Amino acid sequence: MVACPNCGKPMEDGFVGAKNWPTGIQWYAKKSFFGIVGEPIGESDRTQMSWLAASRCPTCRTILARY
Repeated sequence: MVACPNCGKPMEDGFVGAKNWPTGIQWYAKKSFFGIVGEPIGESDRTQMSWLAASRCPTCRTILARY
């Protein structure tokens, strides 16, 4: 596991995935064929988009997001 750059605690490995509305952006602990094991994160605007506010560093390719 990787330590959080902000607090030093272990970070959880996984995947961010987005299916179609209304499920929106989800966190997946593992990949699955149908993506049915996700935990909802972010928000759906009830159209075709889901949003998760984040910051990124294009140099080190790190994404930090709160949900």
